[in-house]
Amino acid sequence: MREHYLEDGGKSRFTHYLSSRFGGSRNSATDIARTALVMDYDPTIDGGRLWLIKSTSGTAFFMPPATLPADKLTEFCQGFADVLVSRAALESA
Repeated sequence: MREHYLEDGGKSRFTHYLSSRFGGSRNSATDIARTALVMDYDPTIDGGRLWLIKSTSGTAFFMPPATLPADKLTEFCQGFADVLVSRAALESA
């Protein structure tokens, strides 16, 4: 923790996250993001996802990610992966 936040570790946080969580793969990041958004068998993730949606979109609106059209959900997950990969690339530039 000390290295990551007080020394040089923060300079490569996106690269480290991409590598350690997604094996450095854009496709894995897309697939894992999709799974996290649509899975419904983990109460902790379900509760966290519900909280995030309601805290950012207001309590009157709730549209579970799994109800999105498949192509829109795929685009969203690909966008997440693209941003992550581009941030990691900036760290090595």
